[in-house]
Amino acid sequence: MRVAIFGVGKYYIKRRDEVSNLLAKDTIVAFFDNKFDNDTEVDGILAMNPININLVKFDCIIIMSTYVGEIYCQLCKLGVDKDKIYTWKQYRSKKTGGIIEEYHTGKSCNGKRVLIVTQPIHYDGGSMAAVYAAMALRQRNYCVWIVAELIEPELKERLLRDGISLAVCQDIPYFGHSAKKWVCSFSVILVNVFPNIHSAYELGKIKPLVWWLHESDVYGNIYQKVFATFPYYRDNLKIDTVNVVAVSENARNNFKRYYPNIDAGIMAYGLPDEREKAVSNNKKMIFAIIGYISLLKGQDILIEAIKKMSEEERNKAEFWFIGSTESDFAQKILQEAKMINSVVIKGVLNRLQMKKILSEVDVVVSASREDSLPIVITEGMMNSKACIMSNVIGNVDYVTNFKDGIIFQSESVDDLKDKICWCLNHGNGVKNIGKEARKIYENEFTMQDFADRLEREIKRAEDLFYGM
Repeated sequence: MRVAIFGVGKYYIKRRDEVSNLLAKDTIVAFFDNKFDNDTEVDGILAMNPININLVKFDCIIIMSTYVGEIYCQLCKLGVDKDKIYTWKQYRSKKTGGIIEEYHTGKSCNGKRVLIVTQPIHYDGGSMAAVYAAMALRQRNYCVWIVAELIEPELKERLLRDGISLAVCQDIPYFGHSAKKWVCSFSVILVNVFPNIHSAYELGKIKPLVWWLHESDVYGNIYQKVFATFPYYRDNLKIDTVNVVAVSENARNNFKRYYPNIDAGIMAYGLPDEREKAVSNNKKMIFAIIGYISLLKGQDILIEAIKKMSEEERNKAEFWFIGSTESDFAQKILQEAKMINSVVIKGVLNRLQMKKILSEVDVVVSASREDSLPIVITEGMMNSKACIMSNVIGNVDYVTNFKDGIIFQSESVDDLKDKICWCLNHGNGVKNIGKEARKIYENEFTMQDFADRLEREIKRAEDLFYGM
């Protein structure tokens, strides 16, 4: 096969040996990159500006870049047949058939086989929702597998111990012919998160499928990023037999903004009851904001609110910032935090450390500018913690202000400051709100409730697929 490659930057260089091995029986006829003004050579092969692409005959062209959407559109405008354009993952999946690396739990199971397809599994909200879905179904005696591009080692051990089998497929969201054959051994599929749109579309043709959405959009810009990779799904998504559900009304509204004619239900997650015994701290009230430090999560809003407090008020509290500090935005927050004695940067914590932290915290804060249903707030409720949250996150749908949660106007520094100061002046009120918040967990977010919701949506997916 005659293969052309678009992109010779870091993305290609990192994968050069893999490309060479996979294309050993093919012929690379040319490299293209917008940085070339004149013809040259890369790895001894002709390299040129894509404006001359029609001078070269090829059977397919592989995009070796993270700017997939832009390059895809550029190639189409240059007259390249869209069926000849592949991403690297897509081509690798087609060439190899899709390599599945399996990790069997070793525990017997006689129930219906369910496959959960998700993004790389870390301790983020979307990943943990998929993990808890697997646990809830396993408790109902389903044979559950999770397939992901990558699985955090600590979570891998926990899932296998809990009777959930695992598989790694580096080509997700693409499934080659061998991978699809493997998928056919399952009765039903749950595809997690919107970025796996290609998996939902392709696998929904062969098995009953629930597609579970979690995405914020305005600040996270997730939808536009996905459309940049899969531009052909922007205006042409036909999934009549797929059961689309969202984790919250927020998440559903974001989906409906782009796909108003596709039905989408609501399926909130559930959490295992892992409540930690509270550790009393009579000196200061501890507030914690948890999650990667970013514009979306609004740590800057909390910083500004703290700065507006009096010195006397700040001395009554500590503010713990928990999460990744790698981004440029995070570095700016760190510089601001250095100037405030009551701010403590905890950084990234593992699961055991997080459980200990939650036992010490008095108030969990979400200052997010947008968030579908942040797990950290639900975990706070589970642990009988008062939670301060912006009015744009999905959890507010379950909360009555100052009864079982505290709501402030999103992006209002003054309102957040006032809510923090109320907590400092009403210690018993904070404890009572935490006790009431626990009831929200017990009434809405237990694993039993979650398993009921999952079974209901699986049944609906089967009815849609089989035309019942």
